[in-house]
Amino acid sequence: MDIVFLFYAIQGTIVFFGLYQWMISLFGFAPYRFQIHPPRYRFAVLIAAHNEQKVIGNLIASILKSNYPRHLYDIFVVADNCTDATGSVAEQAGAMVYHRCHPDRGKGFAIQWGLEKIYAFGHYDAVCIFDADNLVHPDFLTHMNSELCQGKRIIQGYVESKNPYDTWVTAVFTIAFWLMHRLYQRARMHLGLSGALAGTGMCIATGVLKQIGWRATSLTEDMEFSALALLAGYPTHFSPPAVVYDEKATGFWQSVRQRLRWARGKFDVAFKVAPQLVWKLLQTRKLIYFDFLVLVLGPFVLVLSFLYILMLTLASYAGFALPLPVDLEPLISFWGVAQYGLSMAVLIADRRSWKAYLWSMLYPVFLYTWVPIVLWALLTYRNKQWSHTLHNRNISLEEVRKSA
Repeated sequence: MDIVFLFYAIQGTIVFFGLYQWMISLFGFAPYRFQIHPPRYRFAVLIAAHNEQKVIGNLIASILKSNYPRHLYDIFVVADNCTDATGSVAEQAGAMVYHRCHPDRGKGFAIQWGLEKIYAFGHYDAVCIFDADNLVHPDFLTHMNSELCQGKRIIQGYVESKNPYDTWVTAVFTIAFWLMHRLYQRARMHLGLSGALAGTGMCIATGVLKQIGWRATSLTEDMEFSALALLAGYPTHFSPPAVVYDEKATGFWQSVRQRLRWARGKFDVAFKVAPQLVWKLLQTRKLIYFDFLVLVLGPFVLVLSFLYILMLTLASYAGFALPLPVDLEPLISFWGVAQYGLSMAVLIADRRSWKAYLWSMLYPVFLYTWVPIVLWALLTYRNKQWSHTLHNRNISLEEVRKSA
């Protein structure tokens, strides 16, 4: 292959992906309007928990304070291979508990097992899924009911942080989620494209779950199910006012382990569903499938970008002139300014605290650490061992809302 053509193709791919994402993200600033509907749907709330005795009680307490009729929701906890008092704490807090002991580890398997218990227990119109370290806003179920009334079948809520300023790691992690919600999820909601499930704060119509089946057992079961559902004709809708509070990792190496699991899962899912998305795109020629394919291929583009810059750097030191169809220096400068401007615009639009602006100076450091994580994940994506993230931030919903 001609090396000039190869560099044209690589650079063109990188530039296209970057500009495409940037242009789509601008729609995240469009105004959002929603309508509240009277209570109608019955929910099963599912929590898959592994050794979460410190935090699960507050989660259940927050759900029981929902501004939604109590007879229209039940809380189910899957105590998955627990060696602590998670099950008894959850039961005392008011949940129905099922104990799972199985060599297949991971949240996807626990959800799959828990759904069967829910189907056998009774009829529910939809299932809401949370992580054990979460806290749920009192209006969450009300908003999910309204989304279902408007015909949505897969809905992702707004994953807020319950400990945004504990450490610099929690701060930049929180900022990353704020940017994702505004620039990815919300932008696609306005354009009628498909968002992606985020692992918690999810609501899925029972009919869809039974039709597709919960086959998402990878390390990123949320993205896997989002892709499988879209291929079956069910896009993911984003609901900004349906808020769930999530505990962010406090330590750097803890965040590395968590992100490595996510990255491995994304590569695994990409190898599984990318060919199906390409085929669906060729069949339908619809933007919604191309857009989700861009999401799925994102980690590969990051690797490609790193290798491209590495080749340019090595060639420069070796005194070897490589063909450059586009001068990257002004493009990189523009991209840096544009990204920084978007980040600041998100903090302003969301009316964040001055602390967010202070910690945002470390956000580029957080971004750069993704590079070695993603590279290692690509080399080890077949490693599907689930790594459990310890949660110790035992605070109530009232404390979180007071400190917001």
